[in-house]
Amino acid sequence: TMRKLLIIVAAAVVVVVLVAAIGVYVFFSGDGMRRALEQQASSWLGQPVRIKAARGQLFPRPGIGLSGIEVGEPVQLTLANVDLSTDLRALLSRRIEDARVVISDSTIQMPLTLALPEESGSTTTGASASGGVEVVSIGEISLRDVRIRSRGREVRVSADSSLNGSHLTLRSFTAESGGTSLQVDGEADLEPRVDAKLRAKANKLDLDELLALADAFSPERPTGTRQKSSPSTMKLAAQINAGSATAARVQLSKLAASMTMDGDRFALTPMTFGLFGGTYEGALNGRMGQSMSVTLQSRLKGLDVAQLAAFGGSPDTVTGTLSGEGTFTANGADMSAALPNANGKGSASIVDGTIKRLDLVRTVVLFFGRP
Repeated sequence: TMRKLLIIVAAAVVVVVLVAAIGVYVFFSGDGMRRALEQQASSWLGQPVRIKAARGQLFPRPGIGLSGIEVGEPVQLTLANVDLSTDLRALLSRRIEDARVVISDSTIQMPLTLALPEESGSTTTGASASGGVEVVSIGEISLRDVRIRSRGREVRVSADSSLNGSHLTLRSFTAESGGTSLQVDGEADLEPRVDAKLRAKANKLDLDELLALADAFSPERPTGTRQKSSPSTMKLAAQINAGSATAARVQLSKLAASMTMDGDRFALTPMTFGLFGGTYEGALNGRMGQSMSVTLQSRLKGLDVAQLAAFGGSPDTVTGTLSGEGTFTANGADMSAALPNANGKGSASIVDGTIKRLDLVRTVVLFFGRP
């Protein structure tokens, strides 16, 4: 009967699909595919690549799962798990189109010295010659608990992004290191050099840590020399907002700043925040190198002098409200080391206050004479 015929046809289709699925799984889980991918990746990156295991996956989307990837000699890049899903028809033709890449539980040692190919055609050639897979397009890139290390510092990141040619759209990016935790979104052009425009928010931000991280992940500079900015250097512009922050161990509130970095130069301008019950408005410009050099332009309004004196080690000596402005320059290994050595000119006034215990006037005067 027709009903039986339809049942037989449906069963045959199911069998064919299952056989094809099993074939895809076995094909991409074979050791030959793992070796082909190792050979192709090594040729493409110019560094030895080792893959511990490769497996096929069918759900939720057909693709390849790789584990135990090590790149470089010595190893610079360790990827514990990489899941790459793509269109099934493209995958059967050894092509990866509109792919989704998820990298998790991995470590990246900076700086990387991987020699990427100059033309995308080299990828296609490598795939054909080695029997590997041709990467055509990647629609989504996700990072899950990836550690990036450079010069003794580490940042843990997670991200969701998409890549269209050389244009990267960063939908969400979380970075944590020490007392700094940032949530970032924005866009970046990767060619001819990295040019990123970002927005960053944080509940708590450590500016000393942020500048130290920027220095740690900037290009290496020969000892005793300064590296000049070049067209290949990364350029970054970011709007930063934080509910609370610290700088040189001073507690800040409601920080808002426009941050730019171009090579080894950086700027936080304009920058506003609250401190000691008052407000700060100003700009910070500097250059990172073997030692950090900074120029600070500041305007203070309505600071609680009692809080300021207590912070300086002279509690219960003076009250009132402080306002002032000045320009200062400083040098040091980091911001905490630079600020105590600051030099410059400024003016300040204290109004509506009292001086207690007159025998401590000298202590107060000395405190306010410090940079």
